[in-house]
Formats: sequence, C-alpha cells, structure tokens
Amino acid sequence: MDDLVPKLLTFPPVPSPAESLSDSQYDQSIRAISQLLTSAPPGKLGSGLSTGEDVFDILDPSTQSLAYLHILCAHIEAARSASKASPGSLPPAVLFGGRLWPRIVAFVEGFDPIQVRYAGSQFRFVLGVVTRGSRQTGQPMQAVSLLRSAILRLDPTSSTLTSTHHKFVRLCLTCKAFQQALPVLERTIYHLPVSMDKGAAARATRYLCSETESSAIYLNPDHGLTMKLSSRDCLEYHLYGGMIYMGLKQWERAMSFLEVVLLAPCTNVTSAIMVEAYKKWVLVGLLLSGRAPSLPKGMNKNMMRNIHALAKPYDCLVEAFTSGRLFRLKGDIEEGQSFWLNDCNFGLVLQVYDAFRKFSVLRLANIYAALPLTEVARRTSPDPSDLVEAASYITRLIVSGELNATLTVPQDTTTPATLRFLSSSSVPRTEADVHYDLTTHKAELETILKHLQGSDHRLEISKEYIDKLRVMKKQKEQETKAGVSGGQVTSEFDEDVMADL
Repeated sequence: MDDLVPKLLTFPPVPSPAESLSDSQYDQSIRAISQLLTSAPPGKLGSGLSTGEDVFDILDPSTQSLAYLHILCAHIEAARSASKASPGSLPPAVLFGGRLWPRIVAFVEGFDPIQVRYAGSQFRFVLGVVTRGSRQTGQPMQAVSLLRSAILRLDPTSSTLTSTHHKFVRLCLTCKAFQQALPVLERTIYHLPVSMDKGAAARATRYLCSETESSAIYLNPDHGLTMKLSSRDCLEYHLYGGMIYMGLKQWERAMSFLEVVLLAPCTNVTSAIMVEAYKKWVLVGLLLSGRAPSLPKGMNKNMMRNIHALAKPYDCLVEAFTSGRLFRLKGDIEEGQSFWLNDCNFGLVLQVYDAFRKFSVLRLANIYAALPLTEVARRTSPDPSDLVEAASYITRLIVSGELNATLTVPQDTTTPATLRFLSSSSVPRTEADVHYDLTTHKAELETILKHLQGSDHRLEISKEYIDKLRVMKKQKEQETKAGVSGGQVTSEFDEDVMADL
C-alpha cells in the first residue's frame, strides 16, 4: 500500500495546471488511476500503511474520490471477512458509530460527481451498505440524509430516475421522513435509466467526464450508477411519492403522482399497484376539491372497468360523499371499515369524513349571504344541538382562511349567532406578477424541450433506429427497381445518414 498511495495522489494534479485538463486528458488520467486500483489485489487496498497512518487521513474524499471509494470498498469487504456477523448482516465497523462509518459519511457528503462515474458499481455498493446498515441498526434517518445527498450531488437536477431514488422514497415513507424527501420529489423526472449499445454511447458523448445536458447519458445500468428499473419500480416510486405528499397534506401534488401510476402504459391486465393508486386517488380527490375527481384523459377503458370492479367500496364512498347526506356517508364508512383497514386507508377515510363537514359549510356560501348558527349546525354538524361546538368549528375555518366569513355573536344569549359569508375579494394581479409567471412557464417549457431533444437525439443514434433506416432504404431501392412509385420516401436527413454508413 505504501507504493500505491503516492501514485493515487497524482490525480487530480496538485497544484492545478494553469489551463484545466481537456476531456481527453482527464479521461486518460482517471482511467489510468482506475486501472491501477482495479488491478491491485483487494487485500492490498484493504491493508494499512507501514507508517501507521490511516490512508483515509491522507486521501481527500472530495478530491481523490475515485481512490477513496475503491479503498473504502476494500476496507468494508475486509471488515466483513474479519467479522463473525451472521450471513447477510453487516459488521459493526461499517454501522453507525463504527470505525468506518465516519469515512462513509465523509465520502457520500463530499464526493466528486465526475470521478464516481468511473466507479459506478462501487458507488452503488457503498449506498447499499448505508441502506442495509440503517435497517440493521434501526436508525433509518441516518440513511435518508446520506441517500438524498448522494442523489443530488450525482445529479443536481434529479431528472433521471435511478434505483437509488426508489430506495430513498421507500425509506422516507417507512420512517415518515416526509419533509426530507421533498428536495428529491420536487424535481421533475424526465428520463428512465436505459442501457445503450456501445456505438450509440460513443456517438452520444465521447468521454464519460464530458459535460452533458442530460444526466441520462451516464446514469444508466451500463456505468453501474443505477440498476435497471422495472415498470413496477417506476410505478412504486410515484405511488410512494404520492403517499409522502398525502402525509404532508399536499393533496394536489399527491394527485399528480398518483395519476402518473394510473396513466402508465399497460395492456388490459390491471396491476395491484394501479388499483392501490386508484383507491388513494379518489380519496385524495375528495379531500382536495370536495367532489368526485374526473378521470385523467388517456386512461385505458378496459383497465378502468377492472379497477372499478376491484375498488367498488371506494366508488360507493364517493357516491355517499357527493350525495350531501352525512348519515349515509357515516354508515358507508362504518360498513366498509374492514376494507379501509386492510388497505391501510382508514386514516384517509377519516379525513374524508371530516372534510365532508368543511365542504358542506363552504357550499352554503354559494347559496346564502347569511345564516343563523342554528341552521348551519342543523345542516352540517354531527350533533345539531351542540351550538358551542359548531361555533368553535366555524371559527377554526375562518381563522385558517378556508372560510371567508364572519361569525357575529349577539349580547342577548337567547338570540343565536349569525354566520355572514363575505364575497371573495380577489386582489388584481400586477404586471410584474404576470411577467414572473410567463417567465417561469417559459423556462419550464424550454427545459422540457431540451430533454425531448436529447431523447430524440439518443433515439436517432441508436442501433435500432439505424437498422430501421437500412431496411427502409433497401425497400425503397427494391421498389425503384421494380418500377413501383408508391411507398414511404426517406427524408434528406435519412439519406445523409445512410450515405455515411
């Protein structure tokens, strides 16, 4: 190990050269270090120095990230081999409070995102140790912060869904770390990790260290930074994300995530995840707007028939809610209690019951200018005779801003209080507000267009697309020889592509 460390410290050059390394020079240098590390015996990387110094104190995890990562993996394997831990368990040295735990934290919080592209499998191995260790010690919050840091350091836009995303949201949901999940969930997913053939990868970007507009170039199974995701993994990510937003009572965002699950391409076979998403989606729709949500456009009609058959109690609950009769809603909730408990949706259903009263009061504002509290209680309260509770509930709605009204209590105790609904006064939007919204929407559209163009480019340079062009050109030549004037004609761009092949 003594002879290896000086070589590892040569990259990146210190002090930095006057001119930064070109992509070619950087790629060549880091691949030489990678070859040096991968060819070294694991026992050598996991050994100490003859001077007694700790190699982790010599290497900087933010500067020599590649070397630090390889040596960290070797030390973890050495600790596992030396430990008498049961199969499948991690040794104490890598767990929270262990000898290697501070080294793991220092690396994950400070690694160079360019260097780890050259050691994707090792990087994912360390994140796997963090996740498993948190489950083993029963301290998942330690893993939540580290996984979030890893995701956003590797790809600040978080625009490509990875297997780490899936583990992260599941862990956040398990330990109810809803707020901690938002920095990742709030970023829009544009790409899924897809393997590329070597020719297409070489045409997409020449070097792995090159600056790219899309993280999908390097966040794919080929480079080891993510595992291949199944359709189930993608659906579970959005289902878990929707459940996290439900825990935060951000109903609109929850609806968006659940609708991604419902609109996922599928055959006429209905998956259990889609049924689960639908059950939560209808309840969230009631909590959001107080009425049955409209089905998203583009849903498979055959699939919806299957979902309705499997989620009949929830459709009945929606009908009871929209009927406006409290006792019918209460009866349906009590009758279907076993369904709600088995589906782990009983808490949502109770919130729907509470929301029924709120939306009943809000509907009165669309009809009346003022009502005695006795009449409001008769129409909306579970116990119309308890006017004190009714007044307290109305006051909470007014204070929270959900109800624009005033509650006037007369000095004469024999006269009931009066609820007066106020007209909704909308503040006129300034020119600056309109300009800000337009600028924001323009930036969002430009981002979407950029990702679409990147996806189109990767499709055009893929082997499948070029093979299709070959077939089309051959068909055209055969039709021309046979004197057939019909058939599809390739574009000038396609002709140019074929001429270069």
